[in-house]
Amino acid sequence: MTGRHDPGAPRRPDATFAGHRDASDYAAAVARFLSGDGPTPIPVWVGDRTDLTASIGAAERLYRISPHAATAADVHIVRPQQFPDALRDMIHALPSAPGRRSPTTVGLYQDLRFGDRTAWGRDQAQASGAEPAVFLTGRDVHSLSWMVAKQWAEPDELSGELVVTDLDHRPALGGAEWVDPDDIARGDRIQILREGPWRRVLLHGNGQDDSLNLGRHTICGRRQGAYEPNGYGPSCHFGQGCYKPERGLIPVGSIPAGSLTLLNCFSGPSGRLATYHDDYQLLLAAVDGPARSIVVTSTACDAGRPEIQAWLDHPGDPATAMNQSVTDANPYPVFFQCGTETTPATVPTGAANPGPAGPSHKTPAAGETGQSGSLAERIRTLSARSIAIGRSGLVPENHPIATELADLDRFLSAISVRDALRDPDLTRLHREQCDAKTAALDARIARSLFTESAISRFPTFFGDRSTVQPGPMKQAPPCPCGEPASVFVRLPVPAPLVPVSQTVCDRCGDIENAMLGAPEVRVRGPRRMRKGETAEIAVELTATPGTVPIAGLGLRASLRAQVRPTACRVAIDQQGCGTAHFELAVSSETRAQAEYLLPFAVNDLAVNVGRFHLLVEPDTK
Repeated sequence: MTGRHDPGAPRRPDATFAGHRDASDYAAAVARFLSGDGPTPIPVWVGDRTDLTASIGAAERLYRISPHAATAADVHIVRPQQFPDALRDMIHALPSAPGRRSPTTVGLYQDLRFGDRTAWGRDQAQASGAEPAVFLTGRDVHSLSWMVAKQWAEPDELSGELVVTDLDHRPALGGAEWVDPDDIARGDRIQILREGPWRRVLLHGNGQDDSLNLGRHTICGRRQGAYEPNGYGPSCHFGQGCYKPERGLIPVGSIPAGSLTLLNCFSGPSGRLATYHDDYQLLLAAVDGPARSIVVTSTACDAGRPEIQAWLDHPGDPATAMNQSVTDANPYPVFFQCGTETTPATVPTGAANPGPAGPSHKTPAAGETGQSGSLAERIRTLSARSIAIGRSGLVPENHPIATELADLDRFLSAISVRDALRDPDLTRLHREQCDAKTAALDARIARSLFTESAISRFPTFFGDRSTVQPGPMKQAPPCPCGEPASVFVRLPVPAPLVPVSQTVCDRCGDIENAMLGAPEVRVRGPRRMRKGETAEIAVELTATPGTVPIAGLGLRASLRAQVRPTACRVAIDQQGCGTAHFELAVSSETRAQAEYLLPFAVNDLAVNVGRFHLLVEPDTK
C-alpha cells in the first residue's frame, strides 16, 4: 500500500526501510538519513538476522517514513555502551510522540525491569521513572535497531481496527471489526487476522508468555531460528510438539498490524520474571514482526470487556487507559507499552475511576470463622457462605453440592428462631449438629477441588462481580518463588456473594484466592520436577487455633500426575499453624512444560484455592 503523493513534497524513497548486514554500512546510512539529504529509507542493522529482513519486507505495505519532528523524544537508554554510535544517534533523534510527556526507556530485554517489583510499589516506581511506562526493546541489538526504525515510520493510510476475542460472548462493541468466540469456533473469520493490513489489532484470550489461545488457534511466540539448549521452553522446546493443533498456529510476528495489543495473562513479563526462554516470548516475537507498538501484560490480570472499550476509546495511549480501567479488578499497573502510538494521547492524567462501589463489609481477620462466637454468629457466617456457593450461580442448581447446601440452609433457618437460640440445651445440640453437617459439606467440597471444577472457579466468578476494596494493598509473606507478594480484597456487588482476598506475585500472578475467613495456604516443595519423578509437597495452613480444616493438593487438567493423599484434615495448633504432607508423582507420559498445582483449604464452607508453579522437565532416560 502506498500513500497519496503531493507533487510539491520531497520525493519519497522507493522503500520505507533498508536492512544493512554490515555495521559500517548501517552507520553510513544512519548519517545520510538523519542529515535529511535526499530521500533515504529508514536504516535497520539486521546483521545475519534473515527473519528481520523478511519482516522489513512485510512492513513495507504498512508504513511510510514519518516527517522529521521539530522536537526529539525524551529518551533514557539503559546501558548505552552496548550499542554502536549510529544506533544511539537514531535513538536520541527519535521524534516525540504526539501528546506523550513521559520519557521512553530504551534497552535490551534482559536489562529492562517493567512490572518487576512488588505490586504495591509499582505506582510509586512509575511516578519516579524507575519503571518505564513506555519502552523500546529487543532480544538483541538487531531487534532493537528494527524496533527503533519503526518509530521513525507512520501508518500508510491504515484505518481498520480489529478485535478478536475468545472470551467475550456479548454483542460486538462498535468501532472495530469484531471476531467473537462463535466466529473462532466456526473458523470462517479468523483468517482476516492475517490478511490486513490493520492499523490496530487487539487479541483477547487465555495464555501466558509464549502463547495466546483463540479456540483451536494459537498466537505463537516461538522464534524461528536457533534455540538455546539450556533454556526452558514449552513442550515444543523438548520435541513434544505443540500443546494445541499445529495447523492452528499463527506466529505473532506474522500479523500485519501497526499496533498490536495482547490481552492475556503474562503476555510480556520482564526478562527476570519470564517463565520461558526469550526464544518463546510473545513480546519479543512481536517486536521482530511489523508492529511498531505492542501493548502487553506483565503479570496475571482480569482484563475484559471494559478494557477492550478503553482500548477502543483511547488509541493514543491504550496502556494507560486500560490500566485506569482495570483498577477495580487489579489495583496495580498491568499493561505496558513497547513502542509509541501515532495518535495523540487523550487519557486523563487524574486518578483512575475505581468503578462502582461494592457494599460495605467488615474485613474479618485471616482464619476467622465465628466458631468461638455465639451460635447466631456461626449461623450468620455459614449461611452467607452457603448461599454464595450454592445459590449465586457458581454451581448449577441441580449440582449435588448445591442440593446439600440447600438442605443446610433449611436447617440453619430452622435453628435460628429466637426461642431456640436462647435455650442452652438446644443451642448445644444445634451447634453439634451444625458442626457435623458442615464437616460433611467441607469434605464434599474438598473432593471437588482435586481437579478443576465449578467451585474451584469461584475466584473468577466472584471477581467478575466485585470491585477492589479502597485503600492501599498490604504486603504479604513472600511467594514460594522468592518474590515479594501483596494482598488486596474484592468486595462483591450482588448480595449473594462474599468478599475474596487475592494474593499476587509479579512472577506467578495470583497465588491465593480465599473467601474471607478461609485458612491461609502456603506451599513448600520443589519448583522443578522431571517426568517420572516423585517428591514431597507440604501445604502449610494458618487458621484459627483449635480448628481442623481440610487441606489438599489439586491438579491442573493438563498435568498427568498422582497425589497421595488427595486431601486430609489438619489440626491447627495454638499458634494457628498446621501442615499437611503430600506425595506428588509426575507421570512419565505428561508433557514437559510449565504447569501449576492447586493447593487448597476448606473450613466451615470458606474455600482458599492457590497456585504453586511447577516446571516439568524431560526425564534423563
